[in-house]
Amino acid sequence: MADLRIIGVEPVGAATLSGSLEAGEVVTLPEISTIADGLAAKRAGDLTFEHVRALVDDVVTVTEGEIAEGLLLMTERARLLVEPAAAVGVAGAMRRRSPITFPAVVILSGGNIDPLLLLRVIRFGMTSAGRYFSFRTRLRDRPGELQRLSGVIAQVGVNVVGIEHRREGVLHSGLGDVDVSIQVELRGPDHIKELIARLEDDGYEVTAL
Repeated sequence: MADLRIIGVEPVGAATLSGSLEAGEVVTLPEISTIADGLAAKRAGDLTFEHVRALVDDVVTVTEGEIAEGLLLMTERARLLVEPAAAVGVAGAMRRRSPITFPAVVILSGGNIDPLLLLRVIRFGMTSAGRYFSFRTRLRDRPGELQRLSGVIAQVGVNVVGIEHRREGVLHSGLGDVDVSIQVELRGPDHIKELIARLEDDGYEVTAL
């Protein structure tokens, strides 16, 4: 068992153990913020801290976006429903926050998640992974402009999932212009860059939302 390494993972917005290990004693965080409510504690337990200090080789942190990507991976690829707190280990493994030698085991513990929160986290995970992108641009208020914009988007192989076309009540929009907000699905960050470059080449100003 000498070659076995135990790695702990926690949200960067609730890094109670990381802070305590650095301080050499249990500390209380002034505030916490994380979608992993099962790990949302301002203070680690005294017994938990002593066990971690004695047995765990490394404790790393992951961001909210990385947690969402881990949950998305479990839902989409493994067909497993886990809560955000259970997805932190997957997120840490995906990002290689600590050196990993294979075979490696990620413990999944907890499947308590509200369906509405699940939808939000999945969408957040898709955005973090570059597979969902929301942006705003302006068009001239005349027939055919929206069709032309849709054509440019289609040429890049991007799927439009939502669109809002507004003429009134838009700041920084000139007379005769309309504001268009669009949500699209893509393959990843490079696909987003390709879309933005193509739109800008065609004269559209792109503002990420």
